[in-house]
Amino acid sequence: MSEDVLNINVTIADRSYKMRVTRAEEESVRRSVKEINERLKGLQNQYRANDKQDYIAMAYLMDKVDSMSNETKIVNEDKALGTKLTELDALLSDFVGKE
Repeated sequence: MSEDVLNINVTIADRSYKMRVTRAEEESVRRSVKEINERLKGLQNQYRANDKQDYIAMAYLMDKVDSMSNETKIVNEDKALGTKLTELDALLSDFVGKE
């Protein structure tokens, strides 16, 4: 095997899940599980819902909204950077052309 594969158990919303991950992925998976459980706990303290699935759905929705907002921000920053690079290229072309 190129990478060691580990069998780990993680718990999300009081349910245990067995996973196979590489050593390189393990820390990221465990950190993600911790963040998910913290978000679920925060939602449970903030809202009343019928069951844990409601909290999981709310947490997923919040995460997806955050992700889409970040994607939009990155696209806008890339466009701004592209504009600046085009302007810089024009300036350099003018400078080189004058010599």
